[in-house]
Amino acid sequence: MNYDFAVDIGQDASEEWDRDRIPGLSRAVDKLVEFGELVGVSPEEMVVLLDSGMTMRGLLYFLVSQSSPVN
Repeated sequence: MNYDFAVDIGQDASEEWDRDRIPGLSRAVDKLVEFGELVGVSPEEMVVLLDSGMTMRGLLYFLVSQSSPVN
């Protein structure tokens, strides 16, 4: 996926970002997308969930729940 956070943060927000952290954040997003696809959740579905108000923590729990069988 290789998302370019440097483009997305905009000029006003760029001062608040430590640009040295962007590559690590990009790798983390790539891994999240890879895991989501592994459990059957597309990147587009993840965006819809986040846009609807789900927190990142909630998204992580949701993805894990998709990978675990219910007993």
